[in-house]
Formats: sequence, structure tokens, C-alpha cells
Amino acid sequence: MTSRTRDEMPSDLWRWSATSLRDAMRRGDVSATEVATAHLERCDDVNGRINALISVSAEEALATARELDARPQADRTALLHGVPVSIKDNTDQAGHATTCGIVEGAGNVAEEDASPVAALRSSGAVFVGRSNLPAWGLRWFSENELFGRTLNPWTADHTPGGSSGGAAAAVAAGIVPIAHANDIGGSIRYPAAVCGVTGIRPTAGRVPKWSAPSLVSHAPSIAETVMAVEGPIARHVEDLRIALRAMSVHDPRDPASLPIGYQDEPALPPGTKVGVVREIPGVETCQENLRAVDDAARWLEEAGYRTVEVNIPEILEAHRLWLLLLFEELRLGAAEMVALGGADLRQAMEYNFAVEDAAWGPNATLETFLRGHTRRNEILSVMETRFTDVSLLLTPFSAARAPEHGADFASLERASQLLWAQWPMTFVPCLGLPAATVPTGVAGGLPGSVQIIGGRFRESWILDAAQAIEDRAGVITPVDPVHVR
Repeated sequence: MTSRTRDEMPSDLWRWSATSLRDAMRRGDVSATEVATAHLERCDDVNGRINALISVSAEEALATARELDARPQADRTALLHGVPVSIKDNTDQAGHATTCGIVEGAGNVAEEDASPVAALRSSGAVFVGRSNLPAWGLRWFSENELFGRTLNPWTADHTPGGSSGGAAAAVAAGIVPIAHANDIGGSIRYPAAVCGVTGIRPTAGRVPKWSAPSLVSHAPSIAETVMAVEGPIARHVEDLRIALRAMSVHDPRDPASLPIGYQDEPALPPGTKVGVVREIPGVETCQENLRAVDDAARWLEEAGYRTVEVNIPEILEAHRLWLLLLFEELRLGAAEMVALGGADLRQAMEYNFAVEDAAWGPNATLETFLRGHTRRNEILSVMETRFTDVSLLLTPFSAARAPEHGADFASLERASQLLWAQWPMTFVPCLGLPAATVPTGVAGGLPGSVQIIGGRFRESWILDAAQAIEDRAGVITPVDPVHVR
């Protein structure tokens, strides 16, 4: 393509979807250098207001973009050719510090890409920076003693979510069209929801998560193996699809990684049932989130699905099991991590352990823990059977709207409210299921969202339903951050 001056470049490339950018770069309508420059300039304009990216690698991004531009057009076939992407700061990227949001991690420079980063790199992604998170990724908020607080672009008072809050805020503000993230309790889906973008956690095992031993070396725990996943956040469902395809590779170094790749399944036929779960016993859902579910159910009906309200008692049990299986592992094996995480994390984890104690008793034994994993497998079997009746589930993204900063360490009562409100987030990773959140609009100045859940390896059906909702709700980002520089 003919070189252009900066004044001749398209002025709004940072607003485009990743798919549109990729296709334009493949055709030669725009260059990867122009795309990278536009996003770096957008980062310069807004990142100082929200602190979404804690480091920006402009020279590296532009060098990668120039290398992509030098390729013949026939060689521009990579899934994410030239697409700007951010990497979460708990995931190794060669030549960059993996700090995990702790002061002691500032000099922890990775020598090798973690497997999801390597997959994105080989798919043509241009890495522009690293996104903020809470210490060790262990909170529903994204702030730490090393880099400070990430703000939600929509509001100064409410969390951008965690632990991938920096990733979701960067996507919502137009800094990148796709962000890497990971999820063991809701860390992809929750920040996407409260920032007004979309995110998918794949089935455990679809996307590898290997990285070299780092700050606190340990083999993958049980919870990390069966619950934790890597996945993308984006503004458009179509972008989630191409990013997930790019990330779905096999890495034998990850004991959970499966050599299955990703391909879309045939679309569900008209009249396919979607089960709607609005609430669980003992937890009241706020009206704004219930209205979002009602809107999404109506849009799915318009798209040809049939929605039916269902009662699934296993959801409440799986949420309780998540409290036991994750927090008991952390209580026993992560004392050093929590100690390094700062005062806020230590207080938040103290309250989390207290909530677990209230649910299971203060003296959970090894037998309790092992029986919990056995029961987890039994519930997964029941849930997979339920997905032969309803193909997908529709739930709120949370029982509550985005909470105020610091809610998880404000008091035991507030921390307990927050944890129980997150049942839509937590029961999903407990069972290793795939799920996505997708925006439904804006209410009271905050984004609304819902969650779509499927059986294992049914990501394409989830994305089809999410696309049907997006087609009717519209895409509400990128948004200019409300915060004054």
C-alpha cells in the first residue's frame, strides 16, 4: 500500500473491531503500523485516566507491526494479523516483568512466553502493553501496592472487576480491541461485564496455561488444573471467536491441555431451549441485573431460541464447593503468596476464609476436602446431563451491580455479601464449564450484562447466543473514560 502521512491516516482505527482491522490489514487498506500507532496514541490519551495498562511497549509493538507490513500479502493469513493485544501481568511474556501485582515481582523478567502468549504471538498479535490486576489475581478488584488502582472507564466509584480489570478497562476504553485474561473464579467474565465488554472462559483444557516456574514456584494445584483457564476479552463477540481460535492450541507442558483445537459446531436449530436461572435460594438479585436477564431472554426468543425458567439446585452446591475447594487450597498452600500481597489482600483473604468457614464449618478436614472433589465430579455429571435437555443456560452475571472499591475488605458482612452475590461466576469454574458474559446496555450509568453457559466444549454455541444478544443490544464501547486526567 502507498505510505501515508499521519494526517492522512484513518482517525478512528482504535474504534474498529479486531476482525475488521485484521481484514483491512490483510487487504492492504491499512497497515499494521498504522493500526499499532492509532492504538498507542489512544493509550497515551486515556490510559493515564484509568491505569489499565501498567507498562506500554510502544517500540516493540511498532517493530512487530513493521515486520508484519514487510510480509507479502499472501503471507498475511494469521488469525490475528496485526491486531493490538494486551497481556495480563500474571502471565509470562518474554522480555517483560511478570509482577503478579506485588512489589517483589518488579524484577521478575520472563525468559520465555507462557503458552497462551506464544499462541497469540504466533497468530500475528501485536503486543502493546501489560494489564493491571490485584496482587496474585485474588480479588474482584484490580489494584495493588506496586501499580495502584485501575478505574472502571464508566465510573470512578465502582470496581472495573478483577482480576482482569486492567484488561477489561483497556478494551472498554479503546486501548486494545482484544485483551488476554485468565479466570479461576470469574476473572474474565466479571470484569468484562462491569466494564461493558464481552469475555469468554473456555472449557478447562482447551487453552493451555503453561508458564515457567516463577515468583513462588509450585506445580499446578488441583484447583489450577480443573478450574483455571486462559481466554480473551473483547468488545465484539466475533472477536472473541477469532481470539479463542488463536489461543486453542496444545501444549504438553500443561497437564490439563488437550489436543483438540477449536472449530465452530453446527448452529443449534430453531426452538433450541435455553434454561433461565434468575436466582438461587438465599441470595437476592438486584432489579437491574434481573431486567438484563429479561431483556436477553426476549432477544434470544427473537433469534429463534426458546427460553424456559429452570431450577438447578446443583448451582448453589457448586458455589459452596468453589468456596471450599479454592480457599482451602489457598489457606494451606499460599500463605507466602498472601503475605506478599499487601495489607488489602491479607484482609480480604481473611474474610474469604471466614466466609468459607461459615459455609463449611471452621474445622474442615482433609476428608471434607477430598469428599468435596468427589461431589464436584458428581455434580458435573448431573450438569452435563442437564445440558441434554437445555442446550445453554442464561444467568445474571452477578446478583449485585459492580461494588464500591474495597468492598471485599471493608467488613466481614460486606465481604460475605460480595462473595455470595458472585454465585453466577463461581459455580462455573468449579465445574470447569465454559461461559461468556455479554453486555445488554447501560442502566443508571453502569453497563448491564448477562452470562451464557454451556456444556463442556460448547463454546461455539455460547458465542452464537452471545452474538444474538449483541446483535440486538448493540456494542456500547469503546467509551471515553469519565475520569479527568
